Amino acid sequence: MGRKKLNNEENIKPLRDEENPLEIPDFPITIFPKWLQTYCENVAHTQQVPTDMVAMMMLSCFSTACMKKISIEVSPNWKQDLNLYLLTLAPSGTNKSGVVKVLRKPITDYEENYNISNHSDLQQKKSDWRTATNQLKEIEKELAKPTISDKQSQTYKAKRNLLIEQLNGQEPTEMRLLCDDATIEVMAKLMHENGGKLAMIEAEGHGFIQKLQGQYSGTSNLDLVLKSDEDPTFRVDRINSERKGFLIKNPRMTIGLACQPSIFKNLKQELHGTGLFARFLISNSTHKFKARKLNNDKPDELAQKNYERSIKQILTRKNEITLKLAPDAYDLFNEIFNGIQNELFNGDLMNEPGKSFGGKLAGRIARIIGIVHMMEQTGYASPSTEINLETVAHCQPLVEYFISHKLSFHANLRETEEERLYQDIMKKIIDFGTTFESGKNEFDGSAFYQKRMRRLFPNVNKFKEVLQAMQKKGLIHLRHYTNNKYTIKYNLE
Repeated sequence: MGRKKLNNEENIKPLRDEENPLEIPDFPITIFPKWLQTYCENVAHTQQVPTDMVAMMMLSCFSTACMKKISIEVSPNWKQDLNLYLLTLAPSGTNKSGVVKVLRKPITDYEENYNISNHSDLQQKKSDWRTATNQLKEIEKELAKPTISDKQSQTYKAKRNLLIEQLNGQEPTEMRLLCDDATIEVMAKLMHENGGKLAMIEAEGHGFIQKLQGQYSGTSNLDLVLKSDEDPTFRVDRINSERKGFLIKNPRMTIGLACQPSIFKNLKQELHGTGLFARFLISNSTHKFKARKLNNDKPDELAQKNYERSIKQILTRKNEITLKLAPDAYDLFNEIFNGIQNELFNGDLMNEPGKSFGGKLAGRIARIIGIVHMMEQTGYASPSTEINLETVAHCQPLVEYFISHKLSFHANLRETEEERLYQDIMKKIIDFGTTFESGKNEFDGSAFYQKRMRRLFPNVNKFKEVLQAMQKKGLIHLRHYTNNKYTIKYNLE
């Protein structure tokens, strides 16, 4: 739905909160129309997850619907497709699958219904394709004969050209918008068969990340993902000895992953050095997840239907459209662009990996502005192609959100294995003092080892060495009475 236009001066805000420069903000769900804000909050409540996760996965689903149908022309020489690479960090057991299932439903339903309704037509096309393929093989055999005359050769070549045109380069297949557990080579094939677009919206991104690292080949395989962001072509020379290569024009991929943070601790260096993660917008909100409770709260069925109807309306569009910014919306976007440039040359994005990410951030914000505009146009038979000032203003806080979360993500990656071990032990120490020692900050170290550390450290002497290292860092204080008797003390503050 359309929104009331705002005064431009009211919307220009500093990128950073100077009073709390290290604070990581919440996802600004106010970027969405009111009805989608309500839906986002409802899904977050019923699935017992932060709104950040719902908002990121919802953007992935709308991006999937918009791929290669909607684009945004920021200026005459700068046009962006609306595909996005989004990553949400979430601990294990936090109902990632439940959120993905609910939000992905209109896309999976559309796939299924389309393929059911077109089943008979597809089977006929497959039969025609196999017949034409067999005829082409026979013609190739005839042309290879040394005794063939020039007249016969010309006739066969003419038939061959007609058959090649009829085959159109690939066997007819079912329509696929989403892929799950697939190798990079299979993803390229699926993309080729489906108009050069494909999406991966997954609750567990571990398998996908492992395949990027070369799970089977031993070498990283990033070209498809890197080039499907905004490159004009992607060429596959061949998949195996029987399959010919192919060219994908304007390849586009949407990726929406909800992953455990531990997945990214031991990635190959090349995954960082190639600019892969510079293409991802990241939500690092692991601290917001809480223990889930058993409840009988029901999802809002009307809100779910409205959400599904909105996605379907975009999926069923026949004609591609290009969105443009209204003059005052362009002026505000220019302010946003200049703010990002300031971060690149005078702020938090001056050094890698922030610099690579910052160089692409304005384009990502433009894509989300285009997606939000399409959300607002739900219900209109002919959506407006002009994006107004208010839409851009509502999306402005995304700059601060994604910069803060990106920096937080890479700061976490820089933690050493030793530091992570100390943090894990400290959590157990504090929990032990609270649970078994009635809140005391000093307790028997042997009892702590037996109850909490024995499995992690079968050798007690190795455990004591770690405690001594933690004491040197000022994390704890050890008091020894005998070789076997000691206490662990930690700072309650």
